Amino acid sequence: MDIQHVTEKQLFQQRLHFMNKQTLEVQEMLISEIDEASKAAQRLLLKERHKQELVEFDKKIILELDQKVYDQQRILEMAGVPGFEVTSDPAKIQVQIRLLDFILRLSQIEMPF
Repeated sequence: MDIQHVTEKQLFQQRLHFMNKQTLEVQEMLISEIDEASKAAQRLLLKERHKQELVEFDKKIILELDQKVYDQQRILEMAGVPGFEVTSDPAKIQVQIRLLDFILRLSQIEMPF
């Protein structure tokens, strides 16, 4: 779970960095030496381009997360953990998430010997 959280944080930071670059690009355009009418037109074009770029960036992030899910499923399946197989079925993935949560909770229970 820690690796997953680190990965999610890294991807979130990448997204923030990407959005900050877009904001800087808008600010640079606004302080440029062009007339206001051109700035307004450029700003609209820039806004639309940034929107498209962000959609593409988000798709890339989703693909990375999907790959992580696939890798985790494959490793757990190869380890012989019951209930784990490579799947993209949301219902089966929810079952796997609950199984992992159950396994983690069981591992934290102290067993009296």
